[in-house]
Amino acid sequence: MSRWSMDKKVILYTALMFVLVVAIACGSAPAEPVVIEKEVIKEVIKEVPVIKEVIKEVPREVIVEKEVIREVVTEKLIVATPAPVAPVKAAPARDSITLVTSVEPSTLGAWDQCGANVIGFVCTDATVDPLTWIDGEFRELVGTSGTESWEQMSPERWRFKLREGVKFHNGEPWNSAAAKIGIDINGSVKELEGYSFHGEVTGEVVDAMTIDVVCAKACPIFPRTAAWTSFQAPKWYESASEDERLRRTVGFGPYVMKDWDPGIRITLEAYEDYLPNASFEMRAPSIKYATQVFRNEELVRAAMVQTGEAEWAADIGFDQTDNVPKIRTGLNNEIFALLVDTVWHPELKKKKVRMALAHAIDCNALTEALYQSLVKCWGNTSAQGTAGITPENSAPYEYDPALSRKLLEEAGYDEANEIKVFTRNGRVQKDVEYYEGVVGYWKKVGVNASLQVVEKGINSDLNQTGCGRTEDPIRCHEFPPAPRYNASPHTMSTATSNEILDYIRQARLRSSCYATRSKICDQELEKLIEIADPMPLGDDRTRALEAIANRVHDEYFYFPAFQVAVVFALAENLEWEARYDPRVRVNAMRFTE
Repeated sequence: MSRWSMDKKVILYTALMFVLVVAIACGSAPAEPVVIEKEVIKEVIKEVPVIKEVIKEVPREVIVEKEVIREVVTEKLIVATPAPVAPVKAAPARDSITLVTSVEPSTLGAWDQCGANVIGFVCTDATVDPLTWIDGEFRELVGTSGTESWEQMSPERWRFKLREGVKFHNGEPWNSAAAKIGIDINGSVKELEGYSFHGEVTGEVVDAMTIDVVCAKACPIFPRTAAWTSFQAPKWYESASEDERLRRTVGFGPYVMKDWDPGIRITLEAYEDYLPNASFEMRAPSIKYATQVFRNEELVRAAMVQTGEAEWAADIGFDQTDNVPKIRTGLNNEIFALLVDTVWHPELKKKKVRMALAHAIDCNALTEALYQSLVKCWGNTSAQGTAGITPENSAPYEYDPALSRKLLEEAGYDEANEIKVFTRNGRVQKDVEYYEGVVGYWKKVGVNASLQVVEKGINSDLNQTGCGRTEDPIRCHEFPPAPRYNASPHTMSTATSNEILDYIRQARLRSSCYATRSKICDQELEKLIEIADPMPLGDDRTRALEAIANRVHDEYFYFPAFQVAVVFALAENLEWEARYDPRVRVNAMRFTE
């Protein structure tokens, strides 16, 4: 607005006040309100989203732009008898939020693999609280709403003091008996999920609010792995049908699961009796209602935040950062990698073939083309900051196609044995495009390779192998993989993470002869794992973990790609910080107005 406009407005207001004073002075009774209607030309800068269809080489591309327009409005100026001015009340806080993710969780049961990472926040971090929590800002271990303290009683035993007064969403009490059920389920070795890479883990009730966690072997880092525990109301779970268990979680977390309309939405409501703890991410929710919806396209997810249809969106892609009000981005503590079958595949069990395949991939060229070089190529399955990871054992494999051809010849590579890459669309942004590039590089050096894009369920089945399912898991190489396929799993894409534990998690979960997800059964590696696993925290343990990570890197047991970066879109008035890992706590979100 110009200075002349401001001067005119000052003159107008001065005249009006003079009229008002005169009116008051000329009579004892309160003056009637003086209403003056005057058209005032007011410049309002208004941002209007304008959708423009742009014809490019890529068909059907829609670009969302911002256009600034000037709007003329009529302003009514009403002057009345002066009166005491009441304090201005703040606008009520926003009480609902819509969050959009790429895909829908397969189930909503916390004990039924309800969904990995961000897509599964409803049944992992909204409705349940674990035993412990790793603070997202300081990365310190803190208690949750249900835990007061813990201490190590012996190398294999930890004692947890539970918090009194906590109730499950259906009113059942939280106590050591309820905790034991969750600990036993999470600690089962049947599928080696949860934190059971420590071996079988069980709970022992000490008293009503005290429970001991007993590991089959020394578990010095258990309190950190306890961040993956999940608990449900015991009586409800016992009486619920299998379908009910798959469709719902009854925990004691900050939100109550209200409804699931498959393919449409999942709705949550803040738990009024939630008992917050000291950690920022353990505080009581300020947003009463939360709804998760699902849109597969990155452009659509970004547009939903831009238009106000949603206030938060995950994985909007690197191309949409300029089309949303605000973003949060960072490394996700995950490594996008190919799991390599070194047990059953006739070619992949040869080290020189694995070396040839690793050196045939130009990771830098792919990440520059697909991710604007915002991701960092990597050479191991755990991220920087994980105990055991060094610059040497995480260095990306050098792109050298001439070396690849030489190694294939030396290995006696037989192109009749096709090498397949299995991936599912959407696990990582542009994952299909990345592995299309990988297969292309392999073909250039003479490898018979193909890309197989499979559904999530099939991908999960392929991820399970015969290892860990026999009385003598060391002999897993003598047994076929999962019976459904009865063939080599070839190579499979995944995103591995350690969530600031140490390298033993990935070693036990994906590199051990004892693990159902492992495609590796290497006797030397197994010895190194057995040495490091029980060692107490300290320099000796770190060096032992480095030895494991060194062998994984030097033997080319995996084809790591890059550290995963995730871009989130936020409404302008939403406050939330992305963690170093893919966990999402809705109760850590706040609207500023």
